[in-house]
Formats: sequence, C-alpha cells, structure tokens
Amino acid sequence: MKSRTLMLTTCLLPLGAFAQEAPAPAVTETVIVTGKARNLLGTAPSASKGQANNEELSQRPVLRRGELLEAVPGVIITQHAGGGKANQYFLRGYNLDHGTDFNISLDGAPINFRSHAHGQGYADLNFLVPEFIEGLDYFKGPYFTELGDLSSTGGANYRLYHQLPRGIASVTYGKDNYYRALLGDSFQVGPGVLTLGGEYTHEDGPWDRGDDFRRFNGFARYHTGDDKNYLDLTAMAYHGKWNSSDQLAQRAIDQGIVSRFGSLDDTTGGKSSRYSLALNWQQKDDTTTT
Repeated sequence: MKSRTLMLTTCLLPLGAFAQEAPAPAVTETVIVTGKARNLLGTAPSASKGQANNEELSQRPVLRRGELLEAVPGVIITQHAGGGKANQYFLRGYNLDHGTDFNISLDGAPINFRSHAHGQGYADLNFLVPEFIEGLDYFKGPYFTELGDLSSTGGANYRLYHQLPRGIASVTYGKDNYYRALLGDSFQVGPGVLTLGGEYTHEDGPWDRGDDFRRFNGFARYHTGDDKNYLDLTAMAYHGKWNSSDQLAQRAIDQGIVSRFGSLDDTTGGKSSRYSLALNWQQKDDTTTT
C-alpha cells in the first residue's frame, strides 16, 4: 500500500510542475475585413452581379490597366507582345482573347471595338486612370440582354468621379525603369466643377530589349448638378508607344541564339491613340429616370 502511494506522488509532481510553467496564451492582432461598396442582398438577381468602389480598386497593385477588372471574381488578366496592346482576358475558364464576349464600358460608352484587325471585341483599357474611377459595376453570365453584343460571358461598366474628392499629385519609381507621374484636381468654375488631370508612365519590363512603353493620358470633365440630376461633359486623350517582346522559338533559346528574355526581331512594336468626347445627362423623379 505504501509503495502504491509513493508511485502516485512521484507521477503527479512532474505534472504539477509542467502546469505551472505553461506560457500565457498569445494575443493575436485584430483583422478587419471590409465588404463591397454596397450591400446588394435582395436587390441583385444573383451573386453574378456586383460592385467594386474606388477604395477597393485603388488598393490593388496594378501594373497593367486591365488588372482593375480582377476585382471581378473569376477574372484573370495577362499580357503579351508589349504593354500597349489590349490585355488578354479570362473569365471562369473562358479565354476571351482581347475582349471578345466580355462587354466593357465607361459611364455607359462602349470600349470594345465591334470589329478590329487584331480581334473582334478588342478592348484596350490603357486610357483609364485608376484614381479617376469612382467604381466598377460587373455582370457575369449570359443573363443581361441590355449589354447587347460581345457579352456572352458578362460585362463591366466603369464609373468616373463627377469630381475628385481631393487633389492628387504623385510620382512613382520602380524596377525595370518604371516611372509614373500623376496630377489631378477639381475646381469650382461658374455653376459647376471642372476636373483636370494628366498621367505619364514608362516601363521596360524584364526584356533584353526593353518595352520602352510610354503612356500619356489627359482628362477633363465639367460637371453640374448632383448625384441624381446632373450633366457631365468629358474629354479624354490617350497615346501609347511601345516595343513588342513578341514570341520566341524554343530552339533559338536552346541553341543560345537569344536568351529567354531576348528578341529575334528588334523592329516589332506598336503605337495606339484614343480620343473621346462624351456627354452624360440624367434627371430623376419619384418614378422615372431619364
């Protein structure tokens, strides 16, 4: 009986010592998850329709302008043959080429080309300045007949600010000779607000012969009214010029003719321009919107 009592005491002592030496539980940092711009529960017909606001768009790291569309769940953006071409779009496993079958607009004005030498539905988004975009409305699936042609997988509509919430001035520098300068502000002019902005970007990418992609964007908008009843007159200008990284034959790399980041033709490249003038007018009352 004594030997059993002694064994029990010997076994319990280490357990007591271990319990006294246990560290205090760690306190983790608070994580805040912010939802979408609006709660569309009960108003959107399905999860295939949604929104992204400027806060969400501006916090995304963006190298290619088309990457703003990656705020749409299921959308993937890539690029080839230089920075100035329209991006390559993918949605839910569909290869949309350079915009075919995905309708993209800006304040209701179509961006896709119905016909284009490089591909039907070509949608070049290089003229967009992310800081001037108030939000993005997206629609996925072939359920939205109001989108019309080039929308068999869905569509998206960018909305510009009527006026900038604050003035912007920024200069950015990054690797591969990436430079960006941006200016923008809104001013009270007569009965309305005049917004002026401009952007210049340059990048070479990792290539032996740099892309030397130069992008110039100009923006002007005159706005009168409020969010419900307004008139917007908007002028935009874009010009881009770049060298094309193009395709390489694997055997040329294997034989040491060029590196993986080399080029077989130093004459390839492109330039693109877009100029637009748009008028948006809206009036609302209790029952109708014009």
